[in-house]
Amino acid sequence: MNKIMILTGYSATGKSTLTKQFEKQGFGVLHPTAVLLEYLRTIGYDSTDEYYHDKGKENGFELRRQLTIKKVNQLLQSKNVIIEGLYDSKLLSRLSRTFGRKNIFVVGLSANQQFKLMTLRRRQESQKEALDKDRIKDKHGLSTILGKADLIVDVTKTPSSMANHVLNHYKRYFK
Repeated sequence: MNKIMILTGYSATGKSTLTKQFEKQGFGVLHPTAVLLEYLRTIGYDSTDEYYHDKGKENGFELRRQLTIKKVNQLLQSKNVIIEGLYDSKLLSRLSRTFGRKNIFVVGLSANQQFKLMTLRRRQESQKEALDKDRIKDKHGLSTILGKADLIVDVTKTPSSMANHVLNHYKRYFK
């Protein structure tokens, strides 16, 4: 069976940068919110907020869980999968029950304040926006997921050396 790697962490910790490194190595990439939004557009919604307003946030989160499980299952048929930005502890539990926790490698990314500020400036995002996003992530279980991480990585290295570091741990985890 192909395996699942989850890359998670607070805002501006390098999740997307690291994901791009693994995508170059042939991993399938999945973003739970993007999967939900792609589906919502097929049924007439322009944003997740619009759907949450109509159907309720918990219904939106449940739909995202179902769609993510389905998409992961499709991708696993042909490749290892990266799930970038998983913040929902209920989704991690569902993934663990569906695919087996032993087939999931959870990587938590952390960054010092200087790195985060540099990243936020590059994105033209304010610290307040990042903090607001992080509060929402915590509300849905990010701190719980980080507590269960198989590896915590401080993102002080270059993206390629960071990817090699994570990949070495990933390979040892699945031996």
